[in-house]
Amino acid sequence: MFYIYILRTSSNTLYIGQTNNLEKRLREHQNKNTKSAKYIRYFNSCKLVYSEEYSTRTEAMKREWQLKKWPKAKKEALVAGNPDLPKKLLASSKVYISKSGILNAGRGVYARRDIKKGEIIERCPVVEVPKDDVSNLKDSILVTYFFYFGKNKERLAIALGFGSLYNHSYEPNATYKIKPRENAIDFIALEDIKKDCEITVNYNHGNQKDKRSLRLRLKRSLSANKSPLWFEV
Repeated sequence: MFYIYILRTSSNTLYIGQTNNLEKRLREHQNKNTKSAKYIRYFNSCKLVYSEEYSTRTEAMKREWQLKKWPKAKKEALVAGNPDLPKKLLASSKVYISKSGILNAGRGVYARRDIKKGEIIERCPVVEVPKDDVSNLKDSILVTYFFYFGKNKERLAIALGFGSLYNHSYEPNATYKIKPRENAIDFIALEDIKKDCEITVNYNHGNQKDKRSLRLRLKRSLSANKSPLWFEV
């Protein structure tokens, strides 16, 4: 994986860079060795205040140059996690919906083109469900599409895009990863996926090695007769 990162110096300036090993690169900057950025060496110290993860160096470099063009106020808003910060989130051109080849699964998500291992298939924005509204959804079909969200899984959200339509498999070819800062969920290829192949994930936390029965349970705040599937991320 590749990363873009933002460091705050002891003089409160911001430095943006990209790397394929975030921990190692941070140590180099903090130790001010010959591999650290010359700019960082002018300051007494620096600390990591923000980072993003990408599947290719090209994506990371594009994002790095984009952020470097931003005014400091906009960078500070990004670091602060300002939800009103304008960002572009494009619909994926890599997938389409069709009838699933899995028995009784209904619709499924398929690859529109060949997708490489480690590639982000789709980044899905999420709509957070207000706590006061959770109990009102007990009889709604939406109850089957909730993701646990947030650092401590204290929030509930519904994935947009095709995020709620990926079918389950104990032998998945993809996984999902939460992006709390961006209010989004990434679906990532675990292996090379051929065009027109159905894309599946393991609903057990997106962990392809977890072969336990699906976690079917009710939230205490719901008293429905049916058992919805809660995706924990």
